Amino acid sequence: MKNLFKNAFVVSLLMCGAAAAQTQGVSDDEVLIGTNSDLSGPFAGFGAPAVRAANLHFDEVNASGGVHGRKIRLIVEDHGYQLPRAMTGFNKLLNSDKVFAMFLTTGTPMNVALFPLLEGRGVPNVAPLSVGRQLLEPPAPYKYASVSSYYDQIRAGVSYLVKNEGATNICAMYIPSDFGQEIAEGAKDISSELGLNFASETTHRPDEQDFGGSLTKLRSDGCDVIAIAL
Repeated sequence: MKNLFKNAFVVSLLMCGAAAAQTQGVSDDEVLIGTNSDLSGPFAGFGAPAVRAANLHFDEVNASGGVHGRKIRLIVEDHGYQLPRAMTGFNKLLNSDKVFAMFLTTGTPMNVALFPLLEGRGVPNVAPLSVGRQLLEPPAPYKYASVSSYYDQIRAGVSYLVKNEGATNICAMYIPSDFGQEIAEGAKDISSELGLNFASETTHRPDEQDFGGSLTKLRSDGCDVIAIAL
């Protein structure tokens, strides 16, 4: 994971070259990077470690002289997986802090809402902690997703389990957001294409913690594979 983020971010940092004086977020001695993550909400388990890892890596880079002689400073906002808070954070990072790039933004709805703010600014969105199809399609100069989409991952995973484990009944547990709906759609589409039975599904709140009833239902419905987006 460390190398994944590192390699994705090199693409945008290499843009800090000779024209840096005219580039937002780049001064003679510093590069400003923004992240708008979930540090206190239901996906803090993803967001908080990613931000810590980024800061550790940037500390190493800065100790070695930075990028083109410039130190990297990561400015962190916490949206708690709430879209209104995310929009407030985006406006601060882009309009007040004037960051050079967005990095590790958590959440499909948050990243999708960010895109209209990036258009025409020349600010890239690098290695978001989400890979909804909207983050890849259609291609745009500011989109730097680091892995394949949730939709493609689910299709590949179900296909593998059908081929190697003989799975026939496909199910899904998901939150009814862009993220969850894409997981469910991938499971349903590949089930249809392979002539399998999409047997059951359950939906959940992002902060839900008790899944006993849902698991009992999915088990009774004969699920061999459960595509999960929780």
